[in-house]
Amino acid sequence: MPGAFATLITSTIWREIGCRIAPVLLIVVYAIVVVLWPSQLDDVFELLLASFPAVLLTIIVPSVFFALVHYSYIANRSPSVSWSDKLLIVLPQVLLGLTCLRALPGSHLIGPLFASAVTLTLLLATPFAKRGARALYGSMGATGALYLVCLALTLTSNAWFAQTIGAMGIIVLALGFYSVALLALQLDRRVGWVVVCVVLLALFLNKPQQDVSRLPKLPPEQSANVPFAKALSDWLGQRVDLPDYRDHRRPYPVVVVSAAGGGIVAAAHAYAALAEFSAYCPSFAQHLFVATGVSGGSFGLALFAAEAEKRAGTPKSLACAQTHAPLDTKDLTADHLSPILSVLLFSGVPDFLMPGRPLKSDLARALEESFATSDFLRTDQALAWTPASTAPALSFVATDLRQGKRFVFAPFVPNYSLTDGQYFSRQDEANAGGISVAAAAGASARFPWITPTGRLDLGPTDRTVLPGGTYHIADDARILADGGYFDDSGAVTALEMYRQVEDSAKLTEDCIEGTAYCPKFFADRQNRECRIIVEREFTARVDWKGCDDHIFLVMLTIAPTYGVSTDFLKHGDPAEDQSWLLDPVSTMLAVRSAKGELALSALSRTLGDRHGAAGYALDAGYPVLRLPTDIMAPLPLGWLLAPSHLQEILDQVVLHVPCDSWDLYDGNDPQLLRKKELHDAGVSYSCQLEQITPLFDLSRDPTTGFYFPAFDPNEALPNVYRPPYSSDPFGPERMYLPMLAPSGEPAR
Repeated sequence: MPGAFATLITSTIWREIGCRIAPVLLIVVYAIVVVLWPSQLDDVFELLLASFPAVLLTIIVPSVFFALVHYSYIANRSPSVSWSDKLLIVLPQVLLGLTCLRALPGSHLIGPLFASAVTLTLLLATPFAKRGARALYGSMGATGALYLVCLALTLTSNAWFAQTIGAMGIIVLALGFYSVALLALQLDRRVGWVVVCVVLLALFLNKPQQDVSRLPKLPPEQSANVPFAKALSDWLGQRVDLPDYRDHRRPYPVVVVSAAGGGIVAAAHAYAALAEFSAYCPSFAQHLFVATGVSGGSFGLALFAAEAEKRAGTPKSLACAQTHAPLDTKDLTADHLSPILSVLLFSGVPDFLMPGRPLKSDLARALEESFATSDFLRTDQALAWTPASTAPALSFVATDLRQGKRFVFAPFVPNYSLTDGQYFSRQDEANAGGISVAAAAGASARFPWITPTGRLDLGPTDRTVLPGGTYHIADDARILADGGYFDDSGAVTALEMYRQVEDSAKLTEDCIEGTAYCPKFFADRQNRECRIIVEREFTARVDWKGCDDHIFLVMLTIAPTYGVSTDFLKHGDPAEDQSWLLDPVSTMLAVRSAKGELALSALSRTLGDRHGAAGYALDAGYPVLRLPTDIMAPLPLGWLLAPSHLQEILDQVVLHVPCDSWDLYDGNDPQLLRKKELHDAGVSYSCQLEQITPLFDLSRDPTTGFYFPAFDPNEALPNVYRPPYSSDPFGPERMYLPMLAPSGEPAR
């Protein structure tokens, strides 16, 4: 008897808890969001609250509906219902309202909207519950039907459905669906236990494998690998403005670009920097030979290349002048986060919980399809670039998970074998299938857990003879992760491209000298005795003779400041930021950023032979475009960028600040100090670009630019102004040393 009584009490308690578990879980999730508040939420709500119907349809209405379903379940399954249950079902709405108010405290509609929603829920709860089991089962059926509609649209509509309802709408709907599903499992315990067993079996058997999306195999006539040296030689032969440089006796600028990672902020920075300077100097884009990107920077370069490909080359260098035409930023402010969340919450979770993963959901593919709004991004990456292109050859860097080395997507292969990585070649595409520009950029941006690692098949590579004369063919494959694990700045691969250009020029010398190192594809140059000559100065006149091509190498680096804080922005004791749960992830992210900064410093010192001696800043050939993310307002690390945050980036990138307009404020007011640093960062940005302008505008005299005196790196630097975020005293910030005119007078 006591045992039966205890069993009754226990079952009653569990039943009471089970009836209320759904709203409790919603309260916990929304409370965690309010407390942690990832910076990406600011952008989510800025886009959401810009549209009143979006708030009403994607948050208010679903929250009222799911609250009524929860209360109906409690009223029909629990023997004791009280006013506290009504409070319980409206708490998720209250927390949602607080979340919206925190995102936009100045909004006058949010408070009344959610107050009306809570009032409506309280008024409808009792009448709805009194309809009994019929209303409960009907509402659960409606929830299931609505979920199937969302699932079907997620699987068939690419990105437009997710972008229509928005990230917060997806979260509210998905949490509501799963909360009702949790209640439905309790209606029949036998069915519930069967479902639980199937889910546990799926968790045990399913492999979290996601393949990199592929295109059809390249035909045999297009499967021959293109060596870097041949690509460079053919590209120079197609430059329509090269004769103009010959006439002016200047070497032809060849630009190598690196774009660092960092989600949508990095994409916006890379795209805006190149697009803005291309608008300022119309001839600039056709001098971009190769652009190397990592993670978000890869998508930024892809978007720029898609725009640059539409333009025709100019046979003469055009004058650089300020334009007032706005940049096309629709792809940057598009919602690339919602498609990922839609796949994750509407198809990804159930797909992972079902044996065999029948839905084959892929978060990275959702991101790729969201960006692939042009034919260029859907084109095979090996065929998207040709020597006649006005867009740069794109080189995207991923990380080989098994070996910890680079895996590079590019339209050509290096002149020599690599010891720390591998290139995806045309032969690989012929064996196992091609890969689009968007998919290659997506492979570079697979940062768990947002976009998991991807498996890339390289085709059959090993044939073993078995007994009976049969063959066993082993397929080679790579598991690819975000390229930032290896180098978040892209500088390592960009420096390799830089050296490949120098190596290619050396090969033309070998061809003339008749050595064994002359490759077959240089036979035409060998017969014509044409060389590629790398000049170390642009300001000095070049004696063009015969068919030789004189080039001047430029390394253009686009990167953030990697969170190097200034003193007045530091708050509190670092020990207060410790977290047993988050410290391992925080350490990994900090090391990732630090490796990017180290790679940039190594790049600077490798090219440092141009910095230590007296000469013009133009001849250094190493402009560094740093976005001062350490002193800007917190920017999101994700795939959604609100217009206000994009404008902050454009304010630093757009060339509207005179190069000598430094802010001379020397007070201690934190707000004025921050304003000063942002202004000076914009001046630095403009100066970096202004110093290379004569490279692409031959009407300007390159010898009237900044001139640096010689200095001894072992001695103390002169007492001159240096921005507080400059981290390498002998590197890319070299321009902050005293700038003199050729006469020795300070430059104006």
